[in-house]
Amino acid sequence: MNRIQTNNKRLSIGAAALIIMTTSPHALALTASGTNISNSATVNYDVSSTAQTAITSNTETFMVDAKVDLTVAGTGGNINVTPGTTAQVLKFTVTNTGNEAFDYALSAVAGTLNFTPTNVAIYVDDGDGIRNGADTLTSTITNLAAGLGKVVFIQADIPAGATNTQTASYNLKAVAALASAAGPIPAEAADVKTTKQYVYADGAGSAPGDATRDKTHSTSLTYTAVTSSLTIGKTSAVVWDPVNLGVSPLHIPGAVVEYTITISNGAGGAQADAIVLTDTLAANLTIPPTSNNFAAGRSMQITSPNLYSGAATALTDASDADQGTVAGQLVTVNGIVLTAGQSATVKIRAEIQ
Repeated sequence: MNRIQTNNKRLSIGAAALIIMTTSPHALALTASGTNISNSATVNYDVSSTAQTAITSNTETFMVDAKVDLTVAGTGGNINVTPGTTAQVLKFTVTNTGNEAFDYALSAVAGTLNFTPTNVAIYVDDGDGIRNGADTLTSTITNLAAGLGKVVFIQADIPAGATNTQTASYNLKAVAALASAAGPIPAEAADVKTTKQYVYADGAGSAPGDATRDKTHSTSLTYTAVTSSLTIGKTSAVVWDPVNLGVSPLHIPGAVVEYTITISNGAGGAQADAIVLTDTLAANLTIPPTSNNFAAGRSMQITSPNLYSGAATALTDASDADQGTVAGQLVTVNGIVLTAGQSATVKIRAEIQ
């Protein structure tokens, strides 16, 4: 191999080494914006098999620009809520995926609302990831360092009128700004290699108008109302009168009317606990004599899956250990529990005056 070939080989090896150096993967942490990167190239060579003094290129310097990138993630997931409850929380995480610290303006943007939560507020977590009194009621994350995330909560009260399976969704929207309240991020511009510039690198989010490369990101989580689907119906039938007795009785004074009240919990509903039925009898009705009650001193009868093994059971009119009470014209029955798809029946007998 002649000297020219040898020199060319050395130059080729040097060039290959330079290519490897410039294309090797960067470290996990992004290079901070404003960092100056400088380097030069060196060539070693021989002449007539004699090593010559290496030659070095000029030093080339450029400044690392700022990558404006962020991600909003719904880290707490969608949640089920009970109508009438307060301080229900959707949990998000805002992460700075850029290469310098930024501030973030936060907002809760309503999505699809089948019911309308009230007292909607944003809290920034104190660091434990749990919504508590140490969190800050605010619409800003300040000076979030590159590579770090911050937990943010949207908190709201759920209206009592929300019905089973209705939903309300909210987008947490974060808009980047210069750190420490230094103002808006400069616009993108043509490269000036020795000046720190800004490149918007964020993806599109879920909130209306949240497009790619707009210094903004958002994602949505949903409240779903989970409650019972109770319905109530009432019918009546005359069961006795003082003339016809129990054979084809009619609604005459002295007749006994039996009301049948049915309470049902629809399929897919949550369990309904502590159901209390009240019925105020009309002024021209009274509790009938003992002979026309379900039993002596018992003008009510209950059939409920959670009581008396589901068997029809007469209740005393007195305020005692069972579930029924009569106080003047007011009839009260309590203690009923219904899971989805179950029904209970209460019967009340009253006499026409």
